[in-house]
Amino acid sequence: MSPQPARMLLLLSALLLALPSRGAAQNPAPAPTPYEQILTPYLHGDFREALRAANNVVDSDAQNASALALRARIWYVLGDYSRVVQDCKLALSLLGRSSDSDPDALLARGSALLFKGEVDEALAAFNTLLRTTRSPEAFAARARAWRFKGELAQELADLDEAIKLSRQSLYLHKRALAYHDLGRYDPALADLTEALKINKNSAISFALLGTVLARKGDLERASKAYSKALSLDPEYTYPYLGRAAIRMHKGETEAGMKDLADAIRINGSDFAPWLNRADAYWQLGRKEEALSDYRKALDAPGLRAPSLLIAIGDRLSAYQLWDEAIAAYARAAKAKPSAIPLLRIAAAKEALDKPKQALSELDEAVALEPASTAPWIARGMLKLNLGQYDDAQADMSQAVKLAPNSPGVRVARGKFYARTGKPQLALADFNSALEGDPNLADAYNSRGALYANTLGDLDKGINDIIAAVVLRPEDPNYQLNLGMMQLRARQYDKALAALNTAQILKGPRVRILQARARVYARLGDHSSALRDVNSALEKEPRNPDTYEALGGIRMLAHEYEQAVRDLNQALRIYDDHLPALIQRGGAYGGLGEFKAAIADFKRASDLAPRAKEAWLGSCTARRLRKDYAQAVTDCTHALDVDPNYAPAYLQRGLAFLRLPEPYRAISDLNNAYQFGMHRAEVLLARSYGHALAKQYQESHRAYIAALAIDPNVRNFQSAFSPLPDASDDYYTALTDIEALMAPGLNEPYALIVRADALHNAGRYDKAIVEYTRAMEADGSLYEAYVGRANCLFAQDSYDAAQQDYLRAAELAPADSDTRLRLATLLTIRRNYRSAIAEVMKVLRSDPSNPEAYLRAGNIRYFQGDYAKALDNYRLAVRYDPDSASAHNGVGMGYFALRQYPEALDAYSRAISLNPFVDRYYRNRASVYTNLRRFSDAAAEFKSASLVNSDPALAEEYQKLIKESELQAESN
Repeated sequence: MSPQPARMLLLLSALLLALPSRGAAQNPAPAPTPYEQILTPYLHGDFREALRAANNVVDSDAQNASALALRARIWYVLGDYSRVVQDCKLALSLLGRSSDSDPDALLARGSALLFKGEVDEALAAFNTLLRTTRSPEAFAARARAWRFKGELAQELADLDEAIKLSRQSLYLHKRALAYHDLGRYDPALADLTEALKINKNSAISFALLGTVLARKGDLERASKAYSKALSLDPEYTYPYLGRAAIRMHKGETEAGMKDLADAIRINGSDFAPWLNRADAYWQLGRKEEALSDYRKALDAPGLRAPSLLIAIGDRLSAYQLWDEAIAAYARAAKAKPSAIPLLRIAAAKEALDKPKQALSELDEAVALEPASTAPWIARGMLKLNLGQYDDAQADMSQAVKLAPNSPGVRVARGKFYARTGKPQLALADFNSALEGDPNLADAYNSRGALYANTLGDLDKGINDIIAAVVLRPEDPNYQLNLGMMQLRARQYDKALAALNTAQILKGPRVRILQARARVYARLGDHSSALRDVNSALEKEPRNPDTYEALGGIRMLAHEYEQAVRDLNQALRIYDDHLPALIQRGGAYGGLGEFKAAIADFKRASDLAPRAKEAWLGSCTARRLRKDYAQAVTDCTHALDVDPNYAPAYLQRGLAFLRLPEPYRAISDLNNAYQFGMHRAEVLLARSYGHALAKQYQESHRAYIAALAIDPNVRNFQSAFSPLPDASDDYYTALTDIEALMAPGLNEPYALIVRADALHNAGRYDKAIVEYTRAMEADGSLYEAYVGRANCLFAQDSYDAAQQDYLRAAELAPADSDTRLRLATLLTIRRNYRSAIAEVMKVLRSDPSNPEAYLRAGNIRYFQGDYAKALDNYRLAVRYDPDSASAHNGVGMGYFALRQYPEALDAYSRAISLNPFVDRYYRNRASVYTNLRRFSDAAAEFKSASLVNSDPALAEEYQKLIKESELQAESN
């Protein structure tokens, strides 16, 4: 900085003293003391001039402790921390303990102690000083101590007193800094304006002005202020940092990184440039460079601010460098004892699986701040994890006692209730928290998890998590939670977007990779799924959750042997890993090893008696082992946990069919369909149950409804693998009870059911005979005409089939299913106008009929009007979101419009709803083929071949698989 203003003032004073006096004699102004020669330019903001003066004084009097202490303050401003320490040590050695009554000595000793980090001792010295003299420097000195302690309001109060006594540029600058740190930018701007009027060449005030303007959003003027500061002092590091931040924000990465490099070049001993560049590398995702700079910042001698040490600790924690993070937090705790760093240390020690050491840290935090709720809450949750329920509840009660109406405390207690099986109490606390603070993101996040995981309302859960994300979009954990919720809701494209955002925001890397791998697997993107799993394993080779995720990916591809190997690895690392046990049970089931499957499911249910998936798996395995009574018992356990659990109703219903208890089976199968399993297999099983109960009309209607969902349905699925049990074949099952049906075989509906069985087996000629016999028995049975028309349709006898459909429609004009079958036939015959007319008749009487919209979509699709087709398919999904056929239709619409990512998402939803329909995999393979991702296409064709093992299709599937693999190799 230029020394000229100070020198001009000194010269002017000398000239005035040399002039002869006029009038009465005047007392000359006292000459400035050596200390004042340093202090005057220092308070004016001319630090290099002040340094020259200080050097001169110390050179002439090496025992001047006050000059040494003041020079330490100048070194601090100039960023030379090693010399700060050197001067402070020397000053303190000169002062000793004889300075308690000397104001100058008190000021010097307090300043030196402050820079040594002995803040409380420094504050005591300044308090003693203020009892001796209420000078502006005394107030300014104590203000510095308050700043070191993080007490900004008290700092501001002392600066107000100093400025009242003397409006110095530096005091105004310091008060502006306090205002800035308190978020009061307008008074900060006013103080800086006045400081710059006093000293228009103050680089530090222009630099701070840049920061205040940046905080107010005026980046252009902020950048100019930083540049002005640099023009005044090119060796001042701070404005480089400020300008770099603006440049990085504007996407000018190269220029921003150059500014940061310049700051480090000028003063590599200062922590600030290293810390700022570390954060820049962090934002750019350059982990190794970021870590290197964070470590250099920690090694820099001037880093003492607890908030900065905690911030670096948080970064190290994000990289799971727990020991280094603990060291940073411990320094923060030493600099300013408080609960915050202790809570961080405890969390890190929990992550290191050292709960007892973590508990010790929390005990200290509680003792240090017994009136603060955070330590009590943290200790309560840790004790809950350790199974110390009573002690945990006592800690949580103490937190509530301290702040009964605090929204944050209500959220904490809500989490406690959620963990201890009291969902309604948890919900009440989350609701109360949001009434107290509608912008509390953690309350939305916690309530969303409760809705989705415990109360069974996934839609409400997702809406709450979205609210949390809107309130705090920068929080990666909320984005991760949203992605995982959307995965469960089959919103795969949205889930992928949320997880990618969580990754950009530097969320927990391994958990994000695990979740994203599951999404990719659901989308059939096998290569990306395996890539993410392998990346997760590279980061944490012994993470059981990653092996469990890998096992799940293998299961989706029906690779059961490989799934068992991967899940074995998860269980070697952690033998009580509940999801891995359940998954491995399913894999054993897929291999037909039902005894091993049952053992895994039993162990899982012993570990978690409310794990409905474990009870369902055991039920399914026992049913397939023909242990039907025990299967019923296990499924009942699952339904005790979740009365709306559709898969358990299906499996228990199938078990009841074999006992046989047809009426209970019919009830369960109805519930399975009503609670979301809109699958042809469910209706086919129900048809068989009605036949067992000799309810032949209901049996036929369930059969026709099954064909409406999937015309190719033949079996009740076994649930573990796409290969059905032979006894679940519809024709075989009905043939087995033909003797039971024999007494009623002359009854028209019994004839129709027998004909349905023949139709399902592809024995169309024999089925036609039986349908005709039913018509002869009762010519008013429209169902017989529909059944015969279905057989004629399958034989490509379109004229005869159309006549039978028309006759059925005449007999039952209100029957929508008949008209929709007629519409399907007319569509195949390209009579689109008549086809759409039939669909419109249905929609006039039932405007929310999903099957009608599905047929309308098919008609528009065959007409080549893909946009209208897509609109109709979407309406089908709207009125039946659990219809796999409707989602498949949406995929067809998007595919025809070349919107491949959307098509992929829709086909994947169809597969998740019904993984045993081969055409869904074939459709998804078509997307991958068009995207030139042939290895994924080959995997899809392989899945299709496993799902539909019809020997007539085997050769075609092998050809498709081979072609895709060859194309993948050539690419």
